[in-house]
Amino acid sequence: MTKPNKATGFKDVIVLEEQPCKLSFENLTTTTDSGNAEKVIQITKLLIAPEIQIKPGSKLTVTQNGVTREYKKSGEPAVHFAHQEIMLELFD
Repeated sequence: MTKPNKATGFKDVIVLEEQPCKLSFENLTTTTDSGNAEKVIQITKLLIAPEIQIKPGSKLTVTQNGVTREYKKSGEPAVHFAHQEIMLELFD
């Protein structure tokens, strides 16, 4: 439901702060049969402790190497013994 000022009523709520984590980036290059230029797609993964629970649809603000970006969670985490990997997308 949209209010008269087009607000949805959703508010950002901080659930966790200052959690040690790392971003991992992977570039994939794709080409088409039509001979067009290559397209580069960047995949972003968040590596964080396995006990941290991040709900689907969460907005994440991550600072790494002095750069802060906002992401949204995409997909279920791949949980390993020492960490979990969560696929992220840039937040619009």
